Amino acid sequence: MAKNTSSKNIVSIVCLSFNQEEYIESAIEGFLSQVTDYKLEIILADDASTDKTQEIIKKYAIKYPNIIKPIIRDSNIGPWLNWIEALDKATGKYIAYCEGDDYWTDINKIQKQICFLEKHREYGLVWTDTDVLDLTKGIIIKSIFSKNILKSFTSFNEILLNKPFLAPSTWVFRSELSAYVLEIYDRDNHYVDGSFPFVLEVIRRHKIKYLPF
Repeated sequence: MAKNTSSKNIVSIVCLSFNQEEYIESAIEGFLSQVTDYKLEIILADDASTDKTQEIIKKYAIKYPNIIKPIIRDSNIGPWLNWIEALDKATGKYIAYCEGDDYWTDINKIQKQICFLEKHREYGLVWTDTDVLDLTKGIIIKSIFSKNILKSFTSFNEILLNKPFLAPSTWVFRSELSAYVLEIYDRDNHYVDGSFPFVLEVIRRHKIKYLPF
C-alpha cells in the first residue's frame, strides 16, 4: 500500500459507511467539531448505500471541500476493500478511525490521543472509553470500560483469547500501520470485520494503549 505522508501535520479521519443515513450526519459533525493543533482531512468512504447516506456525504463535501474527501461508489465492494481504499487515500501521519453509525462527543478526543502518541513512539495505537446508545431502550450507557461493563485488554494473549470489543470508533493509530490491513486481507480475507485481526497484527509488533477518558 503506497502512502503519501508528505503532510506530516495532517490527521486523517477515515470513516466507512453503508446505509447509515440516520447516523452519518452525527458522525461528520463529530469530526468537524474536533479542536486540534493539526490540520484535518476527513475521508468518507461510502460503499454504494441505497438510502440517503451518499446524499448527506455529498452535501458536506460541497460545504467543506478543503477538509472532506468523499469516496462515492456505484457498486458495493464490501467492508474490507472499502477500508483498504479509504486508508490508501489518507495522507496523514495519524489515522483516526470511525464508522458511519458511530460518533464522537469529545471535541478534544483526537488532540489527547495524538499528544500521547507523539510522546510515546513505542505505541502504535491508542483507544479510549466509550458510551453505548441503546436504541431499543432509548438510553445511553456511559463509560463501559471504566465502569467494568466490558473489560479493557492491551496484551496480545489477552486479546487473542478473549476476542474483546476494543471500541474501533475510538482508535487513533500511526498511518504506517495501515499497511497491515492489506497484509491481513491477502492472508485472512474471510473476515467480515477486519478490526480484530488488524489489532492483533498491530499488537504483535507494537504496544497499544487504553486511555481512560
